[in-house]
Order: sequence, then C-alpha cells, then structure tokens
Amino acid sequence: MTGQPLWTPPPAETEQARITEFARYASLRTGHDLTGGYRTLWEWSGRDIDGFWSAVWDHFGLPARPREQPALATEAMPGSVWFPGSQLNYAAEVFRGRDDAGTAVVAVTEDSAPVEVSWGELRRQVASVAASLTELGVAPGDRVVGYLPNSVEAIVAFWPP
Repeated sequence: MTGQPLWTPPPAETEQARITEFARYASLRTGHDLTGGYRTLWEWSGRDIDGFWSAVWDHFGLPARPREQPALATEAMPGSVWFPGSQLNYAAEVFRGRDDAGTAVVAVTEDSAPVEVSWGELRRQVASVAASLTELGVAPGDRVVGYLPNSVEAIVAFWPP
C-alpha cells in the first residue's frame, strides 16, 4: 500500500525549485528528458551513477576535479570511493555566494521565540569553532564527535572545515 503525501508544493513553487532547475540542466546535458519529477531523477541516479553525480558536481559549480576518474571509482560497501583525486571543503561551498545579511537559519523551539541567524553571523561562529579545533590540534582527516540538541549550535559545529 502506498501512502499519500501530507503536502505537495503548488505548481509555481515546483517550477522554481532547485531540483527542477537541475532536472532541466541534466536533460540538456544528456539529451534525455529527466524533467518527470523526483522519481525520474532517482531512477537515472541508479542507472547512470557517473552521469548523475558528474552532472550534480558541474551544475552546482563545484571545484574542478580530475575528469579521467569516474564519480564512483569503487562501489564496494563499505569502502566506496567517490570522486577520487578531488577535495571539497563543505563549509566553503555552503557559504559560497551567500549574502552576509541574508537569513541562513531560523531556529524554532517549543520553549522560546524563533531565532534568526544571518549568513555573516553563521560564518563568524563557524570560523570561531574551526579556530578552536585547530588550537586543540584537530587536523584534516580527524574525527570530532559531539552530542548536541537540534539547534543553531549543532549547525555551527557541523560546518568547520
């Protein structure tokens, strides 16, 4: 039995959605109509792993990567290898092109008023945490574990480079 969605966006919102924009891009890139909705993209992602993820990488303007390598070089689980020879700084990509005055996060909890955090403030907080981790000797490749509530602080802790 298939459940029914609780909410479906109005057509105008769907037309302006990032996933719709990506589907158009992917259709032009591949010559196949991939604008049939989420399921169409999902099926393509399993049928053509390299084509799908290479299109995602290029569409969102991520840094140059070695083109002689497939997006998924090793499919073993565990041990899969994605985009070999590439390095990506998650925080740098999240903040790229953001207006410091724009709203990045609206935190809503049951026991307080909503809190809005701008991109500039979020960037400052992330940089502060990153600097503290560096002072403590944390280096690229290290793993840091934390137990945090679903909050702005958890978002800040997630993003240091």
